[in-house]
Amino acid sequence: MRRKILTLLCSSLLLFNYGCNNSNNKTQNSTDIDEKYSEDDGYEDGEYCADVTYYNPNTRTNNTYRLEVEVENNELITIYWSNGGWLDEDHFSAEELDKEGYCSFTSDKGYEYEVQITGKDCGYTDEVSFLNDVEKDEYVTTNSLLGWEFVESTNLQTADGDNVISGTIDGGFVFKSLSGSYYKANSLTLQVVVAVMPNAEIYTNGSEYKLIIEDFDEPVICQKIK
Repeated sequence: MRRKILTLLCSSLLLFNYGCNNSNNKTQNSTDIDEKYSEDDGYEDGEYCADVTYYNPNTRTNNTYRLEVEVENNELITIYWSNGGWLDEDHFSAEELDKEGYCSFTSDKGYEYEVQITGKDCGYTDEVSFLNDVEKDEYVTTNSLLGWEFVESTNLQTADGDNVISGTIDGGFVFKSLSGSYYKANSLTLQVVVAVMPNAEIYTNGSEYKLIIEDFDEPVICQKIK
């Protein structure tokens, strides 16, 4: 009986101690944020930890991740993730943070983000989970024809008129269609292929072109340059 009472007391003390530490961490975190904010200038320049909610209307993916972000002139300018990747002002307009450290924006691809600064140092991040979800969504979006309008079926050559398309096809590669149009692959393109004057179905969503090419593993998203 005495042993049971001692066990219960120890468990209660552990729970109490955890609760106190958790409360202290939240209080410290709140204090750190308060120290970085001023009524006149907003948040200090630098890197912060944030809860980033990502919503992709194409796939309905809607999750929240702990990620590192960068603030400059009280505006969110960068969201970082693993492998040296980032989402910056090339992909969205810098958004001003409110007093609570919150902002929201829509990226150049139509993905919606909500950002809530939570502290100065993350300790750990959900970069891998975020990157996996984004890559999965990119694949699904790229391979879906929803929202894409058929343009033509044609055959492709290199920009120089060579019938053999081979080697590494990456961002900037230019395809020439037999109908006389030129398409430049976007920066996410990376495939190794050998194709002889491949047939291609071409679609557009109004701003980009999707080339579904014979002997290519995945469609290629392009800009029409001619």
